[in-house]
Amino acid sequence: MTLSRSIAALAAVLLPLLFATAALAAGDIAKDREGRALKGWDTTAYFLTGAARNGTSTHVHRWRGALWRFASKRDRDLFAAAPEKYAPQFGGHCANGLSEGHIVHGNPRVWMIVDGKLYVFYAERGRRIWRGLSGPEALRARIAEAHRNWERLKPSAQ
Repeated sequence: MTLSRSIAALAAVLLPLLFATAALAAGDIAKDREGRALKGWDTTAYFLTGAARNGTSTHVHRWRGALWRFASKRDRDLFAAAPEKYAPQFGGHCANGLSEGHIVHGNPRVWMIVDGKLYVFYAERGRRIWRGLSGPEALRARIAEAHRNWERLKPSAQ
């Protein structure tokens, strides 16, 4: 096999994977393989019940290229009326990771609300770091750093 044939064979295998990965990353909302934001968890529940709740396939809303699931029609309607109010910051990517300069999907089971905004974290470690900061000014500085990094790192729509 010649070098050019080897490269062509390798490209035939890798290019579909590259485009599949780009499709998952299209837009700034973190999505799972099914295109669901927050892995299908109800983003309004954090605010309404103070708990993470699974959404259902019965109550869905499409926004910013992602499918958002909700536990009830009421939750879906609230989100549809004001998605920016309920959507997680940074499109559901890990807030702590962004504050440290890297981007990774958040885990909808590890979250906190600060100043009326929802932040999700990849793991409990990130949330512990944020909770352990010395006062509200340190937390706001961490959030500001995450916002600066988000502008630089966020995926763009394809």
